[in-house]
Amino acid sequence: MRRVKLKTVAIDAPGAPEGRLDYADLIEGIVGQAQDNQRLNIAEVRRAVIVLDALARARGNAGAEVLLEEADWGYLKVRVEAHRWPIAHRAIVRFVEDIAAAETFDPIPPA
Repeated sequence: MRRVKLKTVAIDAPGAPEGRLDYADLIEGIVGQAQDNQRLNIAEVRRAVIVLDALARARGNAGAEVLLEEADWGYLKVRVEAHRWPIAHRAIVRFVEDIAAAETFDPIPPA
């Protein structure tokens, strides 16, 4: 499994919403909508719903983390890497890198 830490980071760029990037909002926006004005097929809808459900479970918790199976993290990673951004900022680069480097963990602790 993979663990994606949800962060909110300050961003000082024109066009940035409220001067911050919220990882949960970014994930929801990227996964919850079709890319480049295309439509989602049912397989993509199913994969997106898995990620969005994991996000919903994590939201609102202090130190929130989205926990994803390897394949679901892979889907998120591909969608984030393919996303087209309206601005250029190092916080966006960090977000993409954080998704790509999501920590691997074993959900079953050793006995």
